[in-house]
Amino acid sequence: MMLYRNYINDPTGKYQEDSNIVNRMYWMLTAQCADCLKDDYFPHAKITVMVEASCKMGRGCGKLSFCAHDGPGAQGGVEYMWNILTEMDRIMQDPVEGYMTPARHAALFNPDTPFAVHDFKWSRCFYGESFYRSMGYDDCDSYNTMAGICRTK
Repeated sequence: MMLYRNYINDPTGKYQEDSNIVNRMYWMLTAQCADCLKDDYFPHAKITVMVEASCKMGRGCGKLSFCAHDGPGAQGGVEYMWNILTEMDRIMQDPVEGYMTPARHAALFNPDTPFAVHDFKWSRCFYGESFYRSMGYDDCDSYNTMAGICRTK
């Protein structure tokens, strides 16, 4: 299931909370799969959540792609992406904030591959400069510049 969102709480204030990744997932599980949240629905396949990593999306990149978050530590890169995805997962199952029980979550989602990243070319840059240089990923040299452009789109 492709979720084109990269935030829970937008620190810039540009995007509305009701279109964050948690609410986007809810929309997918109700509008795209009308029976997914029903206890008597048992899917034939499990869901893996896929998110966008491309820095060249064009319009909407700042809202949709994790490339836009290239800050240090938990503010960017792979750590930011992991934190957002695991927090989304937690919120979905939260008794107060959530919209499904842990049992419903287990019925729908693949525990072995809960998340996937589209456009590996860019996501490999998310691990930081020392990593991508040691791996010889020369195309990551433009990552921070492209992330800055992505944020403006």
